[in-house]
Amino acid sequence: MYVIDVFSGCGGFTQGAKQAGATVILAVDSWKEALDVHALNHPETEHWHEVVGGDPSLFAGRLRAVADLKVPSGEHLHVHFSPPCQQLSGVNHSRNELKGLALVEWSFQVAELLCPDSFTVEQVRNPFLLRTYAHLPHRIYKMCEHGIPQTRVRVLFGDAPALPFAPAEPILSFLNDVNILPGTCITNHNMKRVLGKKSNPIAYATRDLSQTSFTVTRAQPQLYRNMKATILPIEVVARLQTFDANYFAGLKMCVARRLIGNAVPPSFAELVVRELKKSLQHDLVFNVCPQEAGGRGQCGTHDG
Repeated sequence: MYVIDVFSGCGGFTQGAKQAGATVILAVDSWKEALDVHALNHPETEHWHEVVGGDPSLFAGRLRAVADLKVPSGEHLHVHFSPPCQQLSGVNHSRNELKGLALVEWSFQVAELLCPDSFTVEQVRNPFLLRTYAHLPHRIYKMCEHGIPQTRVRVLFGDAPALPFAPAEPILSFLNDVNILPGTCITNHNMKRVLGKKSNPIAYATRDLSQTSFTVTRAQPQLYRNMKATILPIEVVARLQTFDANYFAGLKMCVARRLIGNAVPPSFAELVVRELKKSLQHDLVFNVCPQEAGGRGQCGTHDG
């Protein structure tokens, strides 16, 4: 299988696809800092640093030219899109959902024009998004049900395979591995900000260390002990996102945290690509809608 990674960021999907035995031929992103890290870790992949979201027919034509040059005849081409989620994220109270939807729609248009053998579009589980594209094949994934040690939930549109169930490790196991004195629990966003209320002392949303972590973001989760929340080291945050910590070697913590928080967990991408490769062996189609009670749907795109 050959893969094109659009909105690649620092390379979470690329890393997972490679771990599953795929060849990633192209990564595209407008975020230079992230693409530089991608290129450092995946020098064999072609990289396009550009603002994504222009004329979909021109972009699809450029992708086809790369695929025709680099994908051997008869081989499978998969294209993955991870458009930015900030305008669709529930924690962004000033979000513009129509703006967030625009690049999702653009991704569907590019996929329709390119006609790869399979494609996926990854996004947060936003109610407006799901209502708008309820007619398209998709699956919703809880990361902690597939071995990724955090509560992150994502939706994949397109060729979205069923993934094997595997319980995730608790946060305590990651703290023990790096010899950190455990706190009493792990925190997520400040409850004062989430609820829009003032509280004194500051109240936090917390989880016991025997549970899986909250979703990894630029600043969260943090370790809570002695009535204070403290930042977790990059080694722990990277592993919670299923990266090797060496992937971000030499970067400042604030930069690495932002890259990690915006990435697709590589282990999730690996599972997706492995299951897609299995489908090729058995001539199966996995792109079903969750509400279809296990039936298989056909890959479709939004008419706009």
